[in-house]
Amino acid sequence: MRILVIGAGAIGFQLSKQLSQDGHDISLIDIDHRRVKRVGEQLDILVTTGSGTSLRSLQQIDIGSIDLVAAMTTNDEVNLLACRMAKQLGVESTIARIRNPEFTAPDFIFDKSELGVDQFIHPEKETADAIVRLIRQSSATDLIEFSEGKLVLLGMRLDHQSPLLNTPLIELGQQFADIPMRIVAIQRKQQTLIPDGNAQLYAEDRIFIISDPVFMPEVIKLTGHAEQRIENIMVLGGSLTGQFVAQTVVPEIKVKLIESRTEKSWQVADQLDDVLVIQGDGTDYDLLAVEGITDTDAFIAVTGNDETNIISTLIAQHFNVPRTIALVNNVDYMPITPAIGLDSVLSKQLLTV
Repeated sequence: MRILVIGAGAIGFQLSKQLSQDGHDISLIDIDHRRVKRVGEQLDILVTTGSGTSLRSLQQIDIGSIDLVAAMTTNDEVNLLACRMAKQLGVESTIARIRNPEFTAPDFIFDKSELGVDQFIHPEKETADAIVRLIRQSSATDLIEFSEGKLVLLGMRLDHQSPLLNTPLIELGQQFADIPMRIVAIQRKQQTLIPDGNAQLYAEDRIFIISDPVFMPEVIKLTGHAEQRIENIMVLGGSLTGQFVAQTVVPEIKVKLIESRTEKSWQVADQLDDVLVIQGDGTDYDLLAVEGITDTDAFIAVTGNDETNIISTLIAQHFNVPRTIALVNNVDYMPITPAIGLDSVLSKQLLTV
């Protein structure tokens, strides 16, 4: 498939990289020549300096031969206009990244077809939804839904009490044949293994299981864990992701949100009536203690700074918070996060891709 990616930012870069590895013919366009140069040096794709909303630029890359346009810039209006122009120029499918939730609201004055968009992608909302799933499935390190929730990929760390330990997978399949599940990957220390029937599982392995969501309680029980009730959470960061998480879980869960920027904290407090918003530094040990982190069931760090998210999450683990989730934007950090003891780590870029 010929795919045009508009925008060479973090998401556009990762998307181009993944699609190229999957064998698609990728073209990328961005107005920033420095980003274009970086992508051209690292990926084997066609890169062009120009605007995704320029008719001349689109014609120069032979837009008529493109099967799909993915507009991934950080500007909603640019993405929407680029998709609308692509449709008018004969592109069959378009995807637009957006941040403003008004564009996807049911009462918005234009529908997707009028905007020329087949699929909206909201990275902050996608990330918040993934975090909420992990909050509600509190034993999982990863949880990804497929086919509108009909199938689930569950990441779990094996406890020492798990009945799955030290037994070949082929025997486990016979022993637990009544549970429709398949172990598709094992992360052991710094290695990811694709197991065969002779593979065995050990304590502290992180396994990835495909299952029918109806049977998730039984699957979790096999890993040696028990579901923990989440009643109080602390969110670090008043970003769109943090706001979406808070809006989704209240009032069933009590939420405290910490934001370091004074003006932003007031803004978030005005928007979230049922959330206690605290202005302060989320890496301040004393602040977290005073605000009752020891009574918190889950700590979620979603600031725009990876180092702040990682450090604050480690502090929360020091306070023995049962559940911690950290947002890490730099995908190069992802392989080392298990080694430093982080529980669940999410990447907005990878979730969006």
